[in-house]
Amino acid sequence: MKVPSSSDATVKVKPLIMNQKTHELEKNELVEWAKENLGFLGPHLRTIVICLIGLVALVIGLSYYFQLRQQFAETQWREFHSALYNMMQMQNASGLQMIHDQAPDTPISHASMLFAGDNFLRLGLQKGISDQAGAAKDLKKAKESLLTIVQSTKAPDPLIETRALYLLGYACESLGEFDEAKKYYTQLNERFPKSAFAKQARRGLERVADSNVRKVFEQFKTVGVAPGANLPARPDLSFPDLDGDKGAAETPSGESGEAPPAQPTGQSGQNADQTGGEAADQQSSKDG
Repeated sequence: MKVPSSSDATVKVKPLIMNQKTHELEKNELVEWAKENLGFLGPHLRTIVICLIGLVALVIGLSYYFQLRQQFAETQWREFHSALYNMMQMQNASGLQMIHDQAPDTPISHASMLFAGDNFLRLGLQKGISDQAGAAKDLKKAKESLLTIVQSTKAPDPLIETRALYLLGYACESLGEFDEAKKYYTQLNERFPKSAFAKQARRGLERVADSNVRKVFEQFKTVGVAPGANLPARPDLSFPDLDGDKGAAETPSGESGEAPPAQPTGQSGQNADQTGGEAADQQSSKDG
């Protein structure tokens, strides 16, 4: 076994010392470069550190905010589907109204008010004949719900806006507010001429411009029955006079129209026979 000599140890120590000196030289050069090029940042170093810490905190805060916002949106959409189910099953749109109140002028608010307005309009049209007061109440609720979409500060989705404009015009037309109905039908036709509701809007414009339609509405609103063609006279469905017919049937036909003499019956018939026999005897004695 070979024992290392002192000369070998000296040889190994020299490179180590040289490496340390080289590292210190490089470090000194880096410090000198920083002082030369970044020395102007020295007085502002504290401010820079504070800004960096603030930037990191801002990034963390924004990340947390968007995460909460996403969770809130998911919760809202779950509540929207639950409220929509309740409306379809129990005709109760209060849940949709609550979603709108919590987040107005948002896509979920526009969707909620569209379904609520559609539901109120349908209920109002169903009650149009049987319950005019209730129909007018539901139609006004439909108008209020749809106006929140049309008058929103943030532009709704075009599909929602086109349907809202048409339903709003139809609700106004059903209430007899023909000028307002014309306004929304025109707005829909001009802004979305190629939409699926544009053709229906043009038909609505024709209806509200027709004086006969207005006349029909006014009469229906007054008496509850729309005017139509006059019905023919009611036929005579009374039964004939059976007693008079029976007497006429028993009267024999003839020139005088008088009834024949009644035939003798019973005691009166025997008296008549005796009287006739006596008359015959008297006549025969005269002949003799």
